Amino acid sequence: MLASNGRFGEIPWMRMLVAGVVLVLALSGCGRSDSSHGSQSTTRNDSELVPANAAIKPPLGPPLHERRAAFATSLSKDIPELERDELVEPPRGMYEAVRYNSAIGPLRAYVTPDPRDGKKHPAVLDCHGGFGGVGAWLWDPPDYTRPFRDAGLTFMSPSWRGENDNPGHYEMFWGEVDDALAALRYLRSLPYVDPGRIYIIGHSTGGTLAMLLATETDQVRAVFSFEGAPNIAQWIRIGGGPGFVPFNMSDSREFALRSVVAMASSFRVPTSWFYAPRGAFANDAKPFQAALTATNNQRVHLLSVRGADHLTVLTRLVSFVAMKIVADRDLGNPFPPLDDAEVQRAFDAAP
Repeated sequence: MLASNGRFGEIPWMRMLVAGVVLVLALSGCGRSDSSHGSQSTTRNDSELVPANAAIKPPLGPPLHERRAAFATSLSKDIPELERDELVEPPRGMYEAVRYNSAIGPLRAYVTPDPRDGKKHPAVLDCHGGFGGVGAWLWDPPDYTRPFRDAGLTFMSPSWRGENDNPGHYEMFWGEVDDALAALRYLRSLPYVDPGRIYIIGHSTGGTLAMLLATETDQVRAVFSFEGAPNIAQWIRIGGGPGFVPFNMSDSREFALRSVVAMASSFRVPTSWFYAPRGAFANDAKPFQAALTATNNQRVHLLSVRGADHLTVLTRLVSFVAMKIVADRDLGNPFPPLDDAEVQRAFDAAP
């Protein structure tokens, strides 16, 4: 499945999916990928070092965003560098390369340009998959972003600290959450964006980040996570991540505060979690649903998509999600839950 150049077939943008493919390969016993996107300049493999007491149980108490704000993560002083993607000039009229301000300095992003029609448009914040940043894979075929652009939606795909030529280092869903919130503020500030109609999508590692954002902010209409990891300890154990863990693994709070399953009551906006029932995250579905039920949080909807894998759960459903975003006009009420049967039909009918 992986070509010798570390890409999926000859499709450059597929490099962003390495995180999920590593999980699938690990579970099937096929070994780890050495894909160029999402790799790192180290031979470390910390997956076997996750302590047994890192098992995550949903606690009661303050919501996740408050607990995260009160906790100082302990990061290694010698965090290896990710292999950073090259930021290239986007096709004229499709995207603009911009910088958005964050707590650690200006960070890179691509955003669709102002259509100059005098209107404010719904917008999508894209949390990219894999590691290393954004690049030409964003618009190279099959271009999962195109359905959103074709629907007239503003689309922004940022990169985070330690990626592209950004300052900082990889923090595994800690500082990256702050970066994503900064990107959201930038997107809301654009004169051609309707700040009341912003949505977040994310795939793989981006899906994990998208779910964490759903616990941090109520400034978006809905969040769509495609195969994000609800439990970071389990994700690392089965081979997720770039091969190293940048935080202190002896402190179980480091895992819990990066894991939405630990704070299922904390979701602040409607969230859809799409997963492949035979994929790497299928075993997370039952404890995730149990945690949601125990806390009576009805904002999150788990969607098992038959026939999907880590890739197709995204590529065959983005047009459906874009259609739902365009149709979302009853702003006086929360974004409605997606219907399981309708999602399955959309997946089955997609090319």
